[in-house]
Amino acid sequence: NDNPNRKAKLRYPNMDFWKIVSEYPDVKVFIGPDAHKPETVSIDYEIEYALSKVKEFNLNLQTRIKNH
Repeated sequence: NDNPNRKAKLRYPNMDFWKIVSEYPDVKVFIGPDAHKPETVSIDYEIEYALSKVKEFNLNLQTRIKNH
């Protein structure tokens, strides 16, 4: 489609977003399934890739949601 008004398809993960998140150490992040394809989170390389980005951006990874 050569329509100039067509929005560009978003690419995930968006590294610019994670760079901004990394500037706020109190922000908690979770690794979880994509709402559209939950089966992808069970693929080892997807989890390994997500963990590598957590490390690369020094993100505050959470593994549990705490009850208040």
